[in-house]
Amino acid sequence: MVGKGVFTLRTIDDTLEIKEYIEKSKAKKAIIIGGGLLGLELASQIKDSNLETTVVEFFPRLLPRQLDDECSAMLKDEIETKGIKVVLNAATEEILGNGSVTGIKLKDGQNFDADIILIQAGIRATIGLAKNSGIDTNRGIIVNEFLETSEKDIFAVGDCVEYKNQTWGIIPACMEQSKIVAASVLSLSKIEYKGTTPKSTLKIVGLELTSIGIFDPSKEEGGGWEILKRADKKDCCYQKLVLKDNKLKGAILFGDNKAMSFVYKKMEKDVTKEELREILELYLYKCSNCGDEYDETKMELLFKDLPEDWKCPNCKHLKEGFKKI
Repeated sequence: MVGKGVFTLRTIDDTLEIKEYIEKSKAKKAIIIGGGLLGLELASQIKDSNLETTVVEFFPRLLPRQLDDECSAMLKDEIETKGIKVVLNAATEEILGNGSVTGIKLKDGQNFDADIILIQAGIRATIGLAKNSGIDTNRGIIVNEFLETSEKDIFAVGDCVEYKNQTWGIIPACMEQSKIVAASVLSLSKIEYKGTTPKSTLKIVGLELTSIGIFDPSKEEGGGWEILKRADKKDCCYQKLVLKDNKLKGAILFGDNKAMSFVYKKMEKDVTKEELREILELYLYKCSNCGDEYDETKMELLFKDLPEDWKCPNCKHLKEGFKKI
């Protein structure tokens, strides 16, 4: 079905081919297989071309490498308000068609009709040269802590590299790795590669998104993790900062990127709660009757979003009796 309604988008030629197919076939329904960064942006463009658009994603949430469950759910809601259908936990079993595509079948038995299918299901490292040369490969070209392959004095950097069972596929990793290899090749020093902090800053369906470092400490070993979070579903704004031992370890900024420069500057550095309150615009409210505090950094709801009949949990004083401090 490739070229008969099934496409991938990697080059400008692919774009022209897709556009021509949509026009010639008078396509009305499109399915995007893959709800990652490229898949969602492609879905937005296809929807703008007046096609009924559905995204099917294998994982139980969108952007699992960049977002936690709560923010991913907000993103899904926002995408669906733009008229794009999102189906999660969707493993594609079969592409249907007879001469040209008619849809897909999922492993759970669901069928979805489509006139065109666009596959944006991640990247794959180009390892043919290394493999044919006898260099050890897996998903990528396997390297050691100095980015040296299984063959002495042959190094690898970039999207093709696999280190400790991980590949990166991001430009900052390539830049860090290149400096390490350059130092080794020039015999200036032996610098060990310790991995690259994952970071993404981009627009998804018109919304600003920054994701950097550790955003879900529940998957990390050891204690001492702290989370400061501001979630405003009404304005589609989600800001989350992750700390350990007073050091900034990661962040998600969605819908509002004002804190981006602060986050990039302070990663892996000591920060104070006062700094973080200010950058996230989270405040402390105090009951004028009993002195009880409502700390927005620890609560699910912002104070302004509490119902008007909300009362102080300690003395039952009315919400209007609280003052911002």
